[in-house]
Amino acid sequence: MEKAAWMISFKLKDGVTKEDFIEATRRLHDNVLSKQKGFISWEQWLDKDTWTDFVVWETIEDAQSAMTAGSGKEEAKQFYAMLQMKTCSMTTSTFVKKY
Repeated sequence: MEKAAWMISFKLKDGVTKEDFIEATRRLHDNVLSKQKGFISWEQWLDKDTWTDFVVWETIEDAQSAMTAGSGKEEAKQFYAMLQMKTCSMTTSTFVKKY
């Protein structure tokens, strides 16, 4: 079984605080993503004003299936409303080796 990860980088909209964004992420994690088949973990990293999220899944199929997990969910709407969508970049990759 090969693991897969979403790597998503983005910037927040002006006026969105780090604390408010982390709380919105927690709600999306707790109520939506963590309940999806194959979910392993979600890490958030920050470099100046650019965030990078690493969301790890058991399989590439689980990662692909979860792409629409937030559709119509209030937690997803609140989360995405805080992002500058034009700055978003997403890659889905499969695990090769850990050193």
